[in-house]
Amino acid sequence: MVMIHSGSRGLGHQVASDYIRKMEDKYGFEGLPDRELINAPIQSEMGQDYYKAMCGAVNFAFVNRQMIAHWARNCFKKVFGSSEGMTQVYDVCHNIAKFEKHDIDGEMRKVCIHRKGATRSFGPGREEIPDIYRDIGQPVIIPAAWERHLIY
Repeated sequence: MVMIHSGSRGLGHQVASDYIRKMEDKYGFEGLPDRELINAPIQSEMGQDYYKAMCGAVNFAFVNRQMIAHWARNCFKKVFGSSEGMTQVYDVCHNIAKFEKHDIDGEMRKVCIHRKGATRSFGPGREEIPDIYRDIGQPVIIPAAWERHLIY
């Protein structure tokens, strides 16, 4: 098994830094416990611009991991004579915003969720989960360096 833990190679961080600065300039961040909690209304021009820029960085991260996986398969084929069976188990991101449906006060609503430093971990049955995992819930990959942060 090979685990690839890579993202947008700094592009996502740059997008976030640029838009945090723009949002600070427009909205200020007084009263927030952390400046990175600044936000803009998602339907505003700035909110839409940020979302589009973030999506570009996310797409780059997905392509980056696909290329690294391709090269890893090539290495296995060269060294071991085959890369047969080396299929992707799951690809997951963190630090991204996604539109999702959630039950809020008894009403299903489509909301924009931004998970800073976290991935989603939907339980069984969610339509967003690929069919292969829908009965058991979304896989969550935990790199070894993160294990010390878990609460047991």
